[in-house]
Amino acid sequence: TSGLLPAPKTRPDIEEIIKHKYDDVGEWPQNDDQLPIVYNEIHNIRFWGLEKLHPFDACKFRKVMNALVQNKILQWQQTVKSKEVTDEILSDVHTTEYLNQLRKNKLKVVQVTEFAPALLFPMWLVDSKMMKPMRFHVGGTMLAVGLAAARGWAINIGGGMHHASYNDGMGWCAYSDIMLGI
Repeated sequence: TSGLLPAPKTRPDIEEIIKHKYDDVGEWPQNDDQLPIVYNEIHNIRFWGLEKLHPFDACKFRKVMNALVQNKILQWQQTVKSKEVTDEILSDVHTTEYLNQLRKNKLKVVQVTEFAPALLFPMWLVDSKMMKPMRFHVGGTMLAVGLAAARGWAINIGGGMHHASYNDGMGWCAYSDIMLGI
């Protein structure tokens, strides 16, 4: 391969089976240069600079990628992209009531993310700027799990929302991507 990291060994016997199960959460590597490293630019939550008011660095994922590229460890084109998961997928680990609250109730979003400035904006914008990127994180975690099963390893540069439970979230963690990965 032309990449700086070696391509992982594949398990052709299970890769096709797994690949089809994960089509709706991300793009599978299309060539030998792509590695099982999941990144999507939308992982970085940008809210016109207001995200800097929160102690969590919502754009750290881009910083990680920049560091890997600048240090010649990885090239941009070697990553695969996550997709946004649906409420149907999220309902495997979350109640319908909780998912509806995250879609319609700004107070719930503020309680979960601890980001009070969200109250100043319409719910459709809060969903687009904050919650949608988090759903892409979940897709990334699920894709990385599938890639790891097929290829022996994978990394999601995003995700890890370990404070979310089936009917609540906290500490910036709205969705339980780790449980969906398991």
